[in-house]
Amino acid sequence: MPPSSDAWFKSGHIHTDSVRQKISDSLRGNVPWNKGKTGGHHPPLTEETRRKIGEANRGRNVSEETRRKLSESHKGHAPGNKGIYGVYHHTAETRLKISLANKGKNKGKHCGIKFQPGHKHSPETLEKMRIASTGRVKSPETIAKFRAKMIGHSVSDETKKKIGDSHRGMKFTDEQRQHISEGHIGQIPWNKGKRIGSYIEQHGVEEAYKIVRKRMMARYPTMKGEMVRSRWEQAVANWLFKHSIGYLYEPRIFALTDADGGFSYVPDFHLPDTDEWIEVKGWWFPASIRKVNAFREAGYKLKVIDGKNIKQYQGGE
Repeated sequence: MPPSSDAWFKSGHIHTDSVRQKISDSLRGNVPWNKGKTGGHHPPLTEETRRKIGEANRGRNVSEETRRKLSESHKGHAPGNKGIYGVYHHTAETRLKISLANKGKNKGKHCGIKFQPGHKHSPETLEKMRIASTGRVKSPETIAKFRAKMIGHSVSDETKKKIGDSHRGMKFTDEQRQHISEGHIGQIPWNKGKRIGSYIEQHGVEEAYKIVRKRMMARYPTMKGEMVRSRWEQAVANWLFKHSIGYLYEPRIFALTDADGGFSYVPDFHLPDTDEWIEVKGWWFPASIRKVNAFREAGYKLKVIDGKNIKQYQGGE
């Protein structure tokens, strides 16, 4: 019998390092009761016991220090299911129970996180997520599963609109552009080996032009009632329309050559009254500079609208 005083046992009592070391030494060499016994508790817990455990842990918040200690204690330990992913699956009945139990619940309330529609992660969390996913490579099997799952899948017009609205006005930093560029390394572009010249040879100039326009997905409506490919092109087209200046949008494909060889070029606008061409350029790449220089050297009048002078067209006056 324990002594009448409750001093011998204290809820939440923490052993000193020396006591913990003694306990560890005394258990060294003992065979755990559950060694080699996989598949849960032996004997299985009763429903009453499971209910009591659940109620005892409900609403419990784990401190950051405890999380850190748990994380450190598991470092270097191989998970019990490592290498056997997919062997165990919940039954349909179990999945239904889990679904019913979670309906209407705030998934983050037990860990102090408030989830809301439209919730945005903090810059610190986004950086942690980026670091955690850096270098992660999906296996060919995983990629094949994703592709098989997406076969026949189509995005509704409402979803497309939401995606468009969420990206409207978004500006990428130099670091983000670099990440995007690195993410496409090794990928084969849809038009690799399919230069405009090959389309012209196969389909003729007019049909090749339609194919290229369809690929580039013009989606910004103008006051004239046509579709252009960027907001800057939209602003320029509307400015010309308001000022009663006649124009044609991408009316012709030019075959040009320079010291490095031949290539095609499609200016954005043509003003028939003055036989002048307009190029709207958001980003300057070596290929863009090459095309503009070759077009001017061929004797055409070309006006370039870029970040330096686009504002005078965006007001519409």
